[in-house]
Amino acid sequence: MRPIFAPKLILRVLVAWGVFVGGACADPLRFFALGDVPYRASEVAPLTELLRGAVGYRNLPFIVHVGDIKKGREPCTDEGLDAIAALFRAQPVPVVYAPGDNEWTDCHRAWSGERDPMERLARLREVFFADESVLRLGALAPVRTAPGYPEIYYFRHGDVLFAAL
Repeated sequence: MRPIFAPKLILRVLVAWGVFVGGACADPLRFFALGDVPYRASEVAPLTELLRGAVGYRNLPFIVHVGDIKKGREPCTDEGLDAIAALFRAQPVPVVYAPGDNEWTDCHRAWSGERDPMERLARLREVFFADESVLRLGALAPVRTAPGYPEIYYFRHGDVLFAAL
């Protein structure tokens, strides 16, 4: 039987969890970080369960997704963006999302649909950043210093500064 998630992905998620939750502080900063997932539609349901367990039962303040919400060789579609936006919207906490290359710059390739990367970036901005209900970043009071680039922002959580670039 083939694994639902690639072992490399599971290791990456577990390492991120261990690095950010561990520590000797009396009150450690806790959040869940992941990336390169889901790579295909069949991974959305397991990812949903993973997030439900990681976030729902641990009182985390936010999720960090470092991008690549689709495999580089998968088609660049509005339906794919909408499906991930729905997944992010369903989370009980804000989602700090930094778009990866797979969801826009790689879209010019034949296997990704020969789409215009700038059109894909504009659509990505519309789906994820124009609708506050998708990422709910307002709860983190993000600071945006680059007008026209909503995906570039920073925020503070406690004594830690986070930046999405």
